Amino acid sequence: LLGTVRLFNIGFPVVVIPLIIKSIGLEGYGTFSFYQAIIVFLSSIFVFGANTKGVDSLSKLQVTARKNYLSNILVVQFMLYSLLLLLFIFVNFSFDLPIEFWPFLFLFFANSYRITFTEFYFISGDMIINSIKLNFIFRSMVLVALLLFSDHFTTLLSITVLYSISAFIPGIFNIIKLKLNFRIDFKNIKNIIHENFRFVHSRIIISIKDKAGHFVLGFAFDREALAIYDIGLKIINVGAI
Repeated sequence: LLGTVRLFNIGFPVVVIPLIIKSIGLEGYGTFSFYQAIIVFLSSIFVFGANTKGVDSLSKLQVTARKNYLSNILVVQFMLYSLLLLLFIFVNFSFDLPIEFWPFLFLFFANSYRITFTEFYFISGDMIINSIKLNFIFRSMVLVALLLFSDHFTTLLSITVLYSISAFIPGIFNIIKLKLNFRIDFKNIKNIIHENFRFVHSRIIISIKDKAGHFVLGFAFDREALAIYDIGLKIINVGAI
């Protein structure tokens, strides 16, 4: 069963991309992937090294200390996430950006799963199956909705709203299930910021390198070219596994 779930998660893009293109066209999918590339870059900031240094730090702690550490790093992540969200809103209304406000906003909400799914916490405690299940629920909700109600998802905004809802529900349930005590420990938060800060630099550089093609095509060329480029990358990535 776990192998089937893993296979579904890996092959999800190959299944869902044709459905999105059918709903909003090749150019619409290109815009979707362009926005997603920008948000993946921003996630290298708001995840704040949790998927590298955070995993290492958590693996050395006992159960109670692990929960305290998780609570504090989530506070840091949500603070950065909120600041970047506010920055986007300010910049959007101050400058003429090649970005549609509401679709980008909802896709940004959808990517909160990079925080709420707490993947780094599960990896550090050999509980990766929990992360796999959360991703499966998220992707299954998107796929089922697109299959059953395709007539209702004919705009980029509707697609991003769907992604946002599908990510929000399992993410919130995961946070509730973890029963965290969000008592802010400023000393611990300060230590986390100090320890993780240097890892953020490397993640930003890697993210720029990985998404350079998306940025160039998204800003300088048409979105259909970006869509074809993105689809090609996903096919290569799935085929390499």
